[in-house]
Amino acid sequence: AAATPRSSHSRRSLSLVASSSVACSLWWASDDAADLRRGRFAPQGFIEPQAAGRMYLDSTAHEDLLSAGFFHARTLADGEQSLRIYTRLEPDSLLGIRASGTVGATAAEVISVLREVDLIPEWNRFCDFGILLRVLRQNVLWASAGVRLPWPVPPQSLLVRAKVEADATRPGAILAVAQSVDAKSRRGLAQGVAMPSPLSSRLELPVEMAVGRLTAAGDALTRFEVALSFNLTAAAGVAVPRAPSWVINLIVWVVAPSIWSRYTGALSALRTGGSALGRRLRTDSTGLYKF
Repeated sequence: AAATPRSSHSRRSLSLVASSSVACSLWWASDDAADLRRGRFAPQGFIEPQAAGRMYLDSTAHEDLLSAGFFHARTLADGEQSLRIYTRLEPDSLLGIRASGTVGATAAEVISVLREVDLIPEWNRFCDFGILLRVLRQNVLWASAGVRLPWPVPPQSLLVRAKVEADATRPGAILAVAQSVDAKSRRGLAQGVAMPSPLSSRLELPVEMAVGRLTAAGDALTRFEVALSFNLTAAAGVAVPRAPSWVINLIVWVVAPSIWSRYTGALSALRTGGSALGRRLRTDSTGLYKF
């Protein structure tokens, strides 16, 4: 894969500066540990996919993102497949990420690799646990996963409600949205949905917003647009007023390329039918992936 040249800032941060790493070893002793564990969660009322698409994905062109204060962090490209990543620091230590590109798979295949949560650890080395907690409807579910980023970031957990539906404004396109809520709101929204016991001792990573749009771009080629917003202080495990730059660089230069490579590899294995996901997809008795 080809990548755009790294900036001097990125080169400096890629090494995960030793002084930052040492400082991060204090995360559990912080006086703000309780606030950090609470993190920041989405409001109890979830944003529906149509509204999320309008709010986050209507201006994903390069010039629009730069005008909105996003930084073009890097681009990965391999033939027809490509990934472009933009980042922006937002209030309350939130990190905004915009990603777009094309992937060599159908929309159903793109969704399936993410929807089959228990199989994510097979291809994503930064996920060590995944479970589908509850299916409310065929297109609405609660899921949880364990996140294990490279040292010095502590192990984390996440629990989200996800929904997939057709994009009402773009024929043939699909919208998917996922959000976290705090434990108290979860009890009111879905009785019995709770953080799985293997993850209960971990720092919870609040996903304020994760929304994506998938659009057919050719035969087994899908264009994707993604917007992510999460509490980077919680991701870092450090109670600081501003998201640490070393974590951003860890995500951009280490985590994202690995996930992208393994994700596209999972899609290739799915298409050849030689993976557990491929076998599960072929027995899609509910027709979930037949968009």
